[in-house]
Amino acid sequence: MNSTNLKPYPHYNPQLKPLPKPRPKLEQVIQLFNELFAEPAQNDLESLTARRDLAPTRLIGGFPEPFYRSPKNGREAEICFTHDYLNSCLHEVAHWCMAGALRRGQDDYGYWYWPDGRDTEKQKEFFKVEAAPQALEWAFAKACDSEFRISCDNLSDIPDKEISEREFSEKEFSRQLENRLQDFLDKGFPPRAQKWIDCLMENFHPEVSVQNRLAWLTEKTLGI
Repeated sequence: MNSTNLKPYPHYNPQLKPLPKPRPKLEQVIQLFNELFAEPAQNDLESLTARRDLAPTRLIGGFPEPFYRSPKNGREAEICFTHDYLNSCLHEVAHWCMAGALRRGQDDYGYWYWPDGRDTEKQKEFFKVEAAPQALEWAFAKACDSEFRISCDNLSDIPDKEISEREFSEKEFSRQLENRLQDFLDKGFPPRAQKWIDCLMENFHPEVSVQNRLAWLTEKTLGI
């Protein structure tokens, strides 16, 4: 990726405040996440790298753009999602679950964002990096009894000559998501993602036993 063509995510503005009253389900999801991850995991001392997971991470909504603020000077990390959108909330948590220790030590994980107006080739690159997070988001959505919507982003107009190719790319992205989710279901989710799924399932689907959660998720997502 050529960094000269990229723009960073909007910078975090500490003056922005979350909405006063989130929707009930969203409020519950936020509370569950913060209870689970906003306190250090004192027993996670397996390695120096693992110690980065001890940084408390708080989930906050009400922002015009998503942003991850890394922990600095003893301050907790913050996952900031868009307005009061549950989909944005789950999507940003998915990115956090995929980010390694070094990435979580940088604002917005050290990534640059390709803005709307990407051509077909840039959109394909976008799909490559979005497949895993959106596959996790899909699992999270079903675990909290919410609808999942594939996000292709890039809402700006594109040339007519590229429309058919883009439509093909979006169908291919849908297949990539299914394959990536199947990989997670077969080989296991990242540790923090699995912890989050278990928390959501326990609170939103207590009728599903721990032993049956994987089969339940597989049926609800892939219909298998």
